Amino acid sequence: MGWPYLELDRFEVASDRGARARAPQQRTAVQDACRQHPGQHDRRNHAQEALYRCSTPNPRIFFSTTVAWIALCALAAHEAGATSPVHRPLRYHALAPIPLDPRPTPPHPTMSTRQLPGLNFAPLTLLLALCLLVASGCSTVELRRINSAEDQPNNVWVFFSIEQDGEPVPGLVADDFEIYEDGRLVSRFESRQVIQNPDVAAVMYTMLLLDMSGSITESGEVDALVDAARLFLERVGKTQKVSVYAFDGGEKIRPVVKFTDARESVEGGLEALRTYQPQDPSTNLHGAVVHGLRTLDAALHEDDRPLKFGTLVVFTDGTDRAARVSRDEMLDEAALPQYDNFELFAIGVGAEIEEAGLAEVGRDGTELAENKARVQQAFGSVASKIEAHSKRFYLLSYCTPARKGEHAVRIEASVTDEAKSKTAKGSLEYTFNADRFGPPPSCDASRKPAFKLDRDLEPIEEKEAAAADESHDDKSVDQANKPKK
Repeated sequence: MGWPYLELDRFEVASDRGARARAPQQRTAVQDACRQHPGQHDRRNHAQEALYRCSTPNPRIFFSTTVAWIALCALAAHEAGATSPVHRPLRYHALAPIPLDPRPTPPHPTMSTRQLPGLNFAPLTLLLALCLLVASGCSTVELRRINSAEDQPNNVWVFFSIEQDGEPVPGLVADDFEIYEDGRLVSRFESRQVIQNPDVAAVMYTMLLLDMSGSITESGEVDALVDAARLFLERVGKTQKVSVYAFDGGEKIRPVVKFTDARESVEGGLEALRTYQPQDPSTNLHGAVVHGLRTLDAALHEDDRPLKFGTLVVFTDGTDRAARVSRDEMLDEAALPQYDNFELFAIGVGAEIEEAGLAEVGRDGTELAENKARVQQAFGSVASKIEAHSKRFYLLSYCTPARKGEHAVRIEASVTDEAKSKTAKGSLEYTFNADRFGPPPSCDASRKPAFKLDRDLEPIEEKEAAAADESHDDKSVDQANKPKK
């Protein structure tokens, strides 16, 4: 018996990365994930999607949501009057309100109904199940390992990001982390754990790509755009290098300010935009995104720090009109693995903007200004997101007590809310090799790391699942090739 199908058309689920995805994209992503897990394939309603998301990263939330599902099933069985499948169908109102008045209330005329074979589901059961979901405290802390390293005498470094419910988590200190090796807690006295400045190993660049096609330069609003761009670059330029490029209908983008952290260079380049004349008045939006990504990637590789993070912010007042590069070519370029650590934001203004097309450019966030007067506000909103995202990175360094062999390390973070009343936990896990570890010399936890960029960063659980799938596939192939008697 599969999961019941609940028609909850008005139920919204927060995306894993904040507001970057729309509800249909969320449903598609969860359905694709469920198809990869046999036995969990019929989670088609939004409440079940929320349970599926919340139960994956955090064991404690997994337990509470499992209890919620057990209670839901028990209530359903009780409603049906038996533990075996019931074959009489029952029509129910998916979003029917629960009346406070004891007198009967007719069904809402706009609510749809659906046949539900196999379970006798009453609206009260659904309400209680959703209450259990809310009570389970659906809040997740996710740690994502970006890179790690270990070296003699016994140093270990882990570079990772932390998000809670899709939002960056800044400001944690060394005491907010616990380190476990092979399931046993490593004392802070022995580990000497510290949080290093991520800048010692990582570099972050932001490119601002401005639409300077004829519709912009002839609108009389260039001055307002330049003023908004200046404020944006002043904020973002405090923590990373920034650049400004312009595009129109031409094949390539044009540099206005190359990557720099010098405020004078930024201001001088922006002033030149006030008199910018497009070479081609059309709009080569797709081509500009492709060339912008490549230019940003090339600039990052000129920095010798091993971990590289790029942000591309695109401003436009219309859709692609030049058709030099197709939509699919743009999306294929953005999906290349060298851009995995890139974030793309889009700012749109004017009536010509199509919101769906803007979201394809700004996969990590979009801002839509209804008129040019709100452009500065839109730029400020994107700047806030970039500032927050840059603070989600952590470089944890410690001295391991291990001296030989392979060891499983788990880093557990504790995130406490502002009221100091609730603490959520999340963790990451991987293995490292400690052969030939041990003093002398003495371990210095503040020593800078030397990350290798080609190492395997696949989590332990994903490796085990992949190995199991590969073994299953091999058996299936052998059985298929086995001659019939």
